[in-house]
Amino acid sequence: MLKNLKMGLFQVQMYNTLHMGSSLLAFSFWGKFIDRFGNKTAMKICVLLGGLNPVFWLFMSAQNYSLLWVEAVLSGFMWAGTGIVTTNFVLSIAPKRREQAYSGIYAAVTGIFMMSSTLASGVFYPKPLDLGYRVLDPEQVIFGLGALLRWTAIIPLFLVREYRSVPLRKALAFTFSRLIGWRLRVGKRN
Repeated sequence: MLKNLKMGLFQVQMYNTLHMGSSLLAFSFWGKFIDRFGNKTAMKICVLLGGLNPVFWLFMSAQNYSLLWVEAVLSGFMWAGTGIVTTNFVLSIAPKRREQAYSGIYAAVTGIFMMSSTLASGVFYPKPLDLGYRVLDPEQVIFGLGALLRWTAIIPLFLVREYRSVPLRKALAFTFSRLIGWRLRVGKRN
């Protein structure tokens, strides 16, 4: 943000404030959503948003970074859901009396992959990518690849069985119908 987008410290802090504010406001939503529709359904949404967030960065430049504010809000919303789901998810699919073992294995595997991806991004730091109409900075190339890799996380998620999970289509339809109904009720009051 400081080096490539030439943002000031105030703007960086505004990004962080939007991100954290969105997270704080989203915790209640995610808690209720997960209780009603399950961890797997919530994780599908987080995976889709998690891949979308780095895509926003492909369109950022020092001349125009207005999409950054939208990304901050979506990122905060997504990471709030991811935090709750990762806390609950392993425990919800683990057999009774095996929760600690599942949780420990999950923590070890994710730690190894987080460390490996961080090391790999340093070792395989790309050169700028010329697309003809736009040149992507090395960080943007990593963001683009990161978006694709995040979206592939949905593949193993299809193999997970969570018995109280509701299909994503039904969960979104219910949530949007509730949101529209709420907006109509608020509009009638005004």
